[in-house]
Amino acid sequence: MNSIGPLKVRQKLSWKKRCVFGTVLAGIVVVACELISWAGLHLADANFSMRKLRLLQQEIAEGVRVSDGASEALHPYLGWIHNPQLARPEKYSGGDIPVNWLGFRDDSESVYHRSDDTYIVGIAGGSVAWGFSWEAQNVLREKLSAHPALKGRRIQFVRMALPGYKQPQQLMAYNFLLTLGAEFDAIVNMDGYNETVLTIRENAELNTAISYPRAWHARVVSVSDPR
Repeated sequence: MNSIGPLKVRQKLSWKKRCVFGTVLAGIVVVACELISWAGLHLADANFSMRKLRLLQQEIAEGVRVSDGASEALHPYLGWIHNPQLARPEKYSGGDIPVNWLGFRDDSESVYHRSDDTYIVGIAGGSVAWGFSWEAQNVLREKLSAHPALKGRRIQFVRMALPGYKQPQQLMAYNFLLTLGAEFDAIVNMDGYNETVLTIRENAELNTAISYPRAWHARVVSVSDPR
């Protein structure tokens, strides 16, 4: 008969050893996760820096990028406008174009009354309309002044177009100026790419109403929902 030696009984680790083992294992997992995250961030952005990330997080938390640096402001009727107090003049078509008191990038006051010696032309639309209002203003003024009915009258352009504007913002901008007492002899409205492609795709993908202004999700990202 074969003799069987005494079975070795596996000793349980003491409570202290289990704690030490668990702590070491958790530390290894944390370090591994940090290394994987670090490698992933540097693969995504070769110039990534934890210091820059911390500064960005601090600026967002303090609202630096939302308030002090904001050149746009939400508007109750138009969706958004340039902030007259913060927006700087923009170089375009050989000149510095300011932002007027209503938040439109225009060198006019926006609100004028019809008169016998002035012909007031409002230009509404998005970036194409805004660019047209500057690039073609001399040609447009020349063509209008050549009309027999406008001979001797000064042509006053009122720009209510802003890059990214889309319907119904053009119509609302027109009505907004009317409520302030503005009068017009003619309106040039240009609808285009913003209405047919950009806004529909962007708003639909982000579950934003199609009638809302373009990039509305980005413009209200810093607004708290009271609910």
